[in-house]
Amino acid sequence: MQVSVEKTTDLGRKLQITVPAAELAGKIRDRMREVSRTAKVQGFRPGKVPQNLIDKHYGLTVREEVYNDVVSKSIQAACEEHALRPVRQPMLSFGDESQNPDSDLSFVAEFEVYPEIQLAPFSSCHVKRLVAEITDADVMKELEDFQKSKAEFKAADRAIALGDRVTLNLTVTLEGEPTTDLKENIQVVVEHGVMVKEMVEALLGLSVGNASEASFVYDNKVPDVTLAGKRTTINFTVMGVEEPVLPELESLTKSFRVDSVDALKERFRERLVNEMTDLSYLVAKPQVMNWLKQAHQFSVPTAFVESEQKRLTHAFAHGKDHKHGEACDHAHELTDEQKQKVDTLSNANVRVGMLLSTIIEDQKLTFEGHDREFFRLLMRFGVENNLSHQELTSWAMAQGDEANHVRFVLLQDLAVETVMNAANVQSETVSVSAIREAFTKGTPATAAE
Repeated sequence: MQVSVEKTTDLGRKLQITVPAAELAGKIRDRMREVSRTAKVQGFRPGKVPQNLIDKHYGLTVREEVYNDVVSKSIQAACEEHALRPVRQPMLSFGDESQNPDSDLSFVAEFEVYPEIQLAPFSSCHVKRLVAEITDADVMKELEDFQKSKAEFKAADRAIALGDRVTLNLTVTLEGEPTTDLKENIQVVVEHGVMVKEMVEALLGLSVGNASEASFVYDNKVPDVTLAGKRTTINFTVMGVEEPVLPELESLTKSFRVDSVDALKERFRERLVNEMTDLSYLVAKPQVMNWLKQAHQFSVPTAFVESEQKRLTHAFAHGKDHKHGEACDHAHELTDEQKQKVDTLSNANVRVGMLLSTIIEDQKLTFEGHDREFFRLLMRFGVENNLSHQELTSWAMAQGDEANHVRFVLLQDLAVETVMNAANVQSETVSVSAIREAFTKGTPATAAE
């Protein structure tokens, strides 16, 4: 077999392969001999069929079978000899002489190969990491917030205050056009983070029977991107006001299987420590991701980029976040800005994905025998992507290919954590609220110099 290798692009390769006719003829004879032992032709017993009938009935099929096998094995052997790792199945082209059974088999195989990736020392990654100083007051606030979540409500004959539950009749308009009929007896707790601030401000101080409105503009983070930048007005009438009645702390100890309020406080301190550890990592994570891209420059396979472009285009067209957002009911044309974002993200996502796969392989990262580690990262993944309990359970219970996908996604996060643990980290002590705010706003993906 003769092989020549041509570099067509940085990752493109063209193999010119020629297999001698004598070699092909020998393989065809051997295969025909095997076929003759079991061939079934009417009027003859297996193994007793004359060779000319074997050639007539099976010759063309055997020749195609041998050629396909020779082509596959020739490409595999050539790739092993020249240390080539094809990304996808090669595109094949054959010369006219390949139809002549007495001629050599010559063909061309074209494909892209995986780039050679040399990992930079993880210690060259500089990370600024926020570390929370957890005080007794922080723990007590966590406990009080939990109390509020377990509150029962009773009717209140007074003006609305923060924490109250209100019953509203309302209508909604979008850019001045009504979007719904009158909605009656809608209950919601008046609290920042639960509703937009304009609605909170409009409700505070009102009483039963009062009517008012709240007007606001959706930002770019709204799940349905078609609503971004559009003004919404809610006209409402207050139909009821209820105030919260908090449970006693002692009554909450049973839920956590502890025997005292002090033990309950310690349980909440542990929860807060775990949360702050996760948020500290997630706030610093973009710095590691940015370092990976800046410290490793290499070409990425066109096939991978095109596949990622299709995935992102579909995601943006259906109003989804590019990783985990929920779809809208309808698709829409991408804006020029979104098209540019798709092009930028596609190349970056493929590059980072290949880097993380290299780290996983290089560091031999696995969850085999480490179920606790798997669930630790799964819970953090849920925090990062704001997954509901139902979505998180679905990820945890995935089977087959879905389970492999879940494990690979979490292994990628473990790879980032591995880099961060070996990086040059500069810690800054901040408050619990500061870390939460940094996580909510998102930290710019800028690596420290």
